[in-house]
Amino acid sequence: MAEPLSLSLGDIGRLWDTLFPAPWGPLNPVWEHVQRTAAPLDFDHFSLRQWFNYALVPFIPAAIMAYLVIGGPKDRLARETREVRIALGIVGISIATSAYLNNRFYGESDDVRARSTEAALKHVLELIPDLRWCCYNSMFGILYWQLVARYASLALVKEPIVDPYMGRGRPRWVAALDLVMNQRHIGLGNVGLDSGNGPDNKDVKLLSPGGKGKAPEMPHIARHIQHWRRFPRPTSRWGSSLRHLYKTLALYTIMDTVFSLTRAIGPHAIAPPGGLPLIEKYGHIMAGWLAESEGVLFPSTLRLPLPKWLMSTFMELIPPLAIWGFLSVWYHFVAFLCIASGYWEPEVWDIDVFDAPLKSTSLMQLWGRRWHQVFRHTFVDATESVLRIFHLPNNLVTFYPLIYLFSGLLHAMGEITADPVPRFSHVMAFFMLSGVGCSLEIAAKRILGIRTRGLLGWCWTWTWTAVTGEELTPGRLVANAWIDAGMGACSFFPDQGVGQYLAPFIMKHVYMIYHVPPADVTPAITSAAQALLATPSVVESLAEVISSVAESTRAALTAATAAVTETLAAVAEPSAVLEAASEVAEVLSTEVAVAAAGATEAMAEAASEAVFESAFGAVSETVSDVFAENSETLATTLASAVVDTAATAATLTKAAVENLSTVATAVAEAAEISTVRFITVDSVPAHIVEAALATASAAMSASLEESTATS
Repeated sequence: MAEPLSLSLGDIGRLWDTLFPAPWGPLNPVWEHVQRTAAPLDFDHFSLRQWFNYALVPFIPAAIMAYLVIGGPKDRLARETREVRIALGIVGISIATSAYLNNRFYGESDDVRARSTEAALKHVLELIPDLRWCCYNSMFGILYWQLVARYASLALVKEPIVDPYMGRGRPRWVAALDLVMNQRHIGLGNVGLDSGNGPDNKDVKLLSPGGKGKAPEMPHIARHIQHWRRFPRPTSRWGSSLRHLYKTLALYTIMDTVFSLTRAIGPHAIAPPGGLPLIEKYGHIMAGWLAESEGVLFPSTLRLPLPKWLMSTFMELIPPLAIWGFLSVWYHFVAFLCIASGYWEPEVWDIDVFDAPLKSTSLMQLWGRRWHQVFRHTFVDATESVLRIFHLPNNLVTFYPLIYLFSGLLHAMGEITADPVPRFSHVMAFFMLSGVGCSLEIAAKRILGIRTRGLLGWCWTWTWTAVTGEELTPGRLVANAWIDAGMGACSFFPDQGVGQYLAPFIMKHVYMIYHVPPADVTPAITSAAQALLATPSVVESLAEVISSVAESTRAALTAATAAVTETLAAVAEPSAVLEAASEVAEVLSTEVAVAAAGATEAMAEAASEAVFESAFGAVSETVSDVFAENSETLATTLASAVVDTAATAATLTKAAVENLSTVATAVAEAAEISTVRFITVDSVPAHIVEAALATASAAMSASLEESTATS
C-alpha cells in the first residue's frame, strides 16, 4: 500500500524556491534590467529635471483625464471623451512605467551603465546599497501600481463623475486635481464597480453654497467612524491650515526620531551596511539583533533590564509605523497647502488618513475603516472585475480572498526596483492571512451570531495581526521580510532632521540598546594571520603545514569514526546504532557545516595571498568529505574534531600572539560594544565591557592551551 503524500512547510518552501527562484521568479530579467540600467535617485544629489520627469510628468495625463471625466450628469465633455481617455490612459501608463523602471533609489554614484552588461550587473549586485533610501523604492513602487490602476479606472468609467463641490463654485480644474488626489473618494459615493462607499455617484447632488443665514450644504461621507471630541477641530480656513501644519511638524518630529533611534540602536544589524551576516547566521536580522543585543531602561537612573519581548515588539512595529508616518505626514502637508491656497474647503481634508488603528476591535474594522483606505477602491474594482469576467459568485469564499490577494500583490510588486528585496512569499502571506482572519470574523457572525468587538475583539485583532514570537504569525512574517530588506535603516526626509538631536537624549535617559556579540576568537585569529602573511616565507611554510594537517585530520577523523562505530555496535543493535547516529548527525550537520564554512571564510578574507586561502580551504574540504562519507555515524566525534582543527589553526598563529594581553586586546577590539557617533564609550555600562573582555580572554586562553598541547 502506497504511503500517503505529506508535505512539510520546509518542503513547500523548497518547492516554491524551485518554481520561483529568488527574488522575482519569472520577473527576474525585469529586476536585473532595473538594477543594471536605472539612474540613481537620492536626496543627497538632487536633480530637479530628474525629479520632474520621475514624480510629476507621469501624473499629467491623469490630470487631463480627470478634467475630461469630471462634471455633472449632463456634462457633454465628460460623456463624449471616453475614447480620448482610453488613449490618454495608455500613454500615461507608458510614461509612468518608463519613469518607474528607469529610476531607483540607491546611494551609489558609480555610473555602472558604461560597463558591459555582465560586469555592470555583477558590480551592482555586489554593492552594499545605501539603505537609508531603500524604503522609498517600496513607497514609490506602490504609488506607481496605484497610478496604473487609477489610469485604468479613469479610462474605463462610462458615466461622468459628479463632484458635489462644483455646486459651491469649485472650478473644474480644481475638481480634476482633487479627483486625482482623492483616492478614498471622500464625498464622491460609489464610482465604477465600487458599491460600498455610500450612494451611487450619479445620485450625488451638487451642494448648495448657502447664503442669507443658511449654512452651506455638506456632502455625505461613508465609511467614516464619527468621534466625539472634547475640543472641536477648527472650521475656519486659517484655523484648519494651522492644524494641518502643526500635525505635519509634530509627525515629522516623531518619525524622524523613531528612524534615528532605529539606526542608532542597531548599527551592527539594521543600519548600513546592513545585517547580511546576521541573516546568514540566524536566518533573519531581527532574530540576530535580539540575540546579540541587550537593553537597559532608564540607563541614567534605574538601569532596569529591557525584556527581549519588548525589544522584539519595537522592531516589529517599525513597518506599520513607517507606513503610518509617511502617509500621515504627506497627507497633512498637502492638506495645509491646499486649504491655505483658498481653492479647497477645510472640511474636505478634515478626515485624517488614519483613524486610530490601535483602537480596532476587529480585523474588519482595522482594514475596512481605521487603516488608510487609499487603495480600497482599487482592490474592489479589481476584485469585482475578476468575479464578473469569470462569472464567479460574490460571497465570503471569493470576495475577501481576492481583495487581500490584490493587496498583497500591490505591496509585493511595489518592491521590484528594490535591492535588497523583501521575500515575496512572506509579504503575500501576511496579506492573505489578514483576509483569512476577516473571513473567519464574518463566518462567526453569520453562522454563530458572534460579533467581534470590545476587549476580546481587540485582543483577537492584535493577536492575529502583530503578536510577536513565532515565525508564522502574520506580523513577524512581514516584519522579517521588510527589515531583512533594510527597511529598518531608512531615513525620513529631510535626512538628519530634528531626530538626531532628540535620539541621544532618549538613549541616555529612557532606554539604550547595546551590541553584545557572542564570544568568538575568530577575529583575533584573523588579525594574527594577517600579521603572519606579511612574510612570504611564512606563507610557503604555512601551506606545507596545513597540507599535513589536512591529511592528519582525515586520518584522525576516520579512525575516530571507526572507534565510535565499534563501541556503539558492541552495546546496541546495528539498526538502532544507525538510527541514533543518523538523528544526531542530522542535527549536527547544519551547525558543523556553518562552523567550517565560517572559519574558512574568515581565514580566507584575512589572507592576502592565494596560497593561504587555497591551503586552508583544503581543511574545510577535508572536513566536508569525511562528514559526507561517515554522515550516519559521525555524531559528537565530528564536533570535537572541528574544535581540534580550530585549535591547530590557533597554534599556527601563536608566533604572532606572544602573550595573552595582546590577544585580549585584539579580541576586545573585535567585540567592541557598538556605539553611535553621538554616544561616547563612557556611556557603556562598565559591567558589559568587563564581561565581554573577560569572556574573550578566557576563550582565547583556553584555545591557546589546547593548541599548545596539540602541537
